[in-house]
Amino acid sequence: MSRWPPLRGTLTEGRPLADLTWLRVGGPADALVQPADVEDLCAFLAALPADVPVFPMGVGSNLIVRDGGVRGVVLRLGPRLQRDHGGGWPRARRGGRS
Repeated sequence: MSRWPPLRGTLTEGRPLADLTWLRVGGPADALVQPADVEDLCAFLAALPADVPVFPMGVGSNLIVRDGGVRGVVLRLGPRLQRDHGGGWPRARRGGRS
């Protein structure tokens, strides 16, 4: 059984982040998540335990990742997700009620 919730996109455990940053530095993420679409992102975050850290990553500019990597989930929201959502980023909530 996986420690991560189901995902239609891609989830890569122990993914080195150096080649995803402009400075080409950085250790691995516990999990790199690239959701298939907004619904996939929302379902994944809703099922993810609240104590798991989540770090949203853009294109990797202005980002320095330490050699020890990133604990938790790194979300890579690609241009397709933005394009499919009319050019604006979706808002995702974790926990609580609005």
